[in-house]
Amino acid sequence: MIRTLGIVLLVLPIAIGIWFVWPKTNTTTTTDTPSLTPHLMAEDSITIIDGAKVRIRQQGPENAPVVILIHGFMHSLELWDFWADNLKEDYRVIRYDLLGHGYSGPDETKRYSPQERSDFHIKVMDELDVQSAHLAGNSLGGTIAWRAAASNPERVLSLTLINAGIFDFSGVENEPGKLPAAAEFSIKTAPMPAVNYMMKSIYANFDDLSNERLEQIQYMMQLPGNGQAFLDHISEFTMPDPTEILRQISTSTLILWGELDTLIPVEHAHRANDTLSNSQIAIIPGAGHALPEDAPRESLDKFVAFLKEVQ
Repeated sequence: MIRTLGIVLLVLPIAIGIWFVWPKTNTTTTTDTPSLTPHLMAEDSITIIDGAKVRIRQQGPENAPVVILIHGFMHSLELWDFWADNLKEDYRVIRYDLLGHGYSGPDETKRYSPQERSDFHIKVMDELDVQSAHLAGNSLGGTIAWRAAASNPERVLSLTLINAGIFDFSGVENEPGKLPAAAEFSIKTAPMPAVNYMMKSIYANFDDLSNERLEQIQYMMQLPGNGQAFLDHISEFTMPDPTEILRQISTSTLILWGELDTLIPVEHAHRANDTLSNSQIAIIPGAGHALPEDAPRESLDKFVAFLKEVQ
């Protein structure tokens, strides 16, 4: 039996179909290599941190409380556009593309395991001279955030876990899974049919996504090296039992979940709330896994109320 990530199980049916009809020499769905121009903003910087290239976007007053937003697997910092646009008046909002994602691109040393990503997150904070911040992470970003709170509690003012990877949801608890060739091909090349299928699986309100946003997601996935980085990430990804680590976290924590998440079910939110010592839970009806975009206003309102409570 092949063990693999939940998102791969969701994309596998269409991946198999694409595998049989797609030219195997293609690496993208377009003939042009993506450039570094279409989605960069004035607030973006490309910074070398511990040998790796990282795209960072900072918005808001420099002396305001710091909020760091961490996106999930196969996304990029654009996931947080609505949140950031509404937070930047009162907070210094920082977000960055994870290694192997977006314009950060692949890491030569392949620091893709959950703990390596968490350790690298602290290096990002060091580079930006941020001593402490409110951390919010979606999916893989949530995994990074709670691990950072556990290993560096003095750096985390509050913790928000949004449909986060906490407990094993993928059958890869202690050993990485192996992907079928069709799934590898689909993840590495990101043809639009596969992107659509994956996004329908993680957005309960998929019809609210514009064509431009879907093309942007595909574009970021297809940037040079990212497809292989996704596969390298999967080859390192495990979800061992976190119970003892979670019990060590005393940081004020908001567990924020989309009720219709089919990748990481809402039961994980309740389990995390039962395990953490200083947490509260908010479930958003009618929303799925990519909560910051699937229910942007509702999820942001919960987050802002939490920040006002803990500040």
